[in-house]
Amino acid sequence: FAGLSPRRHRRAIGSLGDRPPSPACSSPPGAMESLLFDVFSAFSGGSTEMDGRAFVKCMRDARLLDSEHMKSVDADIIFAKYKCKGARKINFDEFCNCLAEVAMRMDIEMEVVVRLVCDARAPDYESGSVCASTLSGGATGPERFYYDKTTYTGTHKHGGPTL
Repeated sequence: FAGLSPRRHRRAIGSLGDRPPSPACSSPPGAMESLLFDVFSAFSGGSTEMDGRAFVKCMRDARLLDSEHMKSVDADIIFAKYKCKGARKINFDEFCNCLAEVAMRMDIEMEVVVRLVCDARAPDYESGSVCASTLSGGATGPERFYYDKTTYTGTHKHGGPTL
């Protein structure tokens, strides 16, 4: 498949459900494949299979999802294309085939996609927002309304009727 044009490559992939082996995964084991497997394990939570949510998260953390070439819907479609029928998860070989499809859709080299995924290393669950009560050392969750008297309303703040 290396010598085929992207159009013929796509046609070859779609014919009879055959899926070509990914160039990154069909090569002899090396440092890059070992690192890629470590990243796969990190995003799959140490399991040998990855679900669709983790695959999209991997693509997002690797900064492969943008508004022009590839969206999260495209990542979902790629995932569904390479998972086995009736399965909900993909193994490492199918993950590598998905990365080859991502490279083909984005019109970049497979090595670039693998490098970007390897640079992601593990899922990043840190958000950029910081809760105000966390900054002041207060409680988080529903109890923040009980302990923070500035959030009191109604009779708790203004007092009730006097008798």
